[in-house]
Amino acid sequence: MIAILGGHRRFNELQRAVKGISAKMLSSELKKLEVNLLVERTVFTDQIPVIVEYIPTEYSQSLKDIISALAQWGEKHKTKITTDN
Repeated sequence: MIAILGGHRRFNELQRAVKGISAKMLSSELKKLEVNLLVERTVFTDQIPVIVEYIPTEYSQSLKDIISALAQWGEKHKTKITTDN
């Protein structure tokens, strides 16, 4: 969601933003987000090659504050998280 909340994103852009995720897993997660109305998938068939963009929905914007708080917590505790494992 962090990568998508930034705006319109294509599949490859999302895969680069989410380091280490396979194409199969990303595709599966995007489908789940779409089913749950958090992402809108837009296909532009008038272009070659066909372009597919994933757009955050208005509903997904309600997660912004929560995700921001989690990101801040992660940054604050990054050292502890990485050294305790």
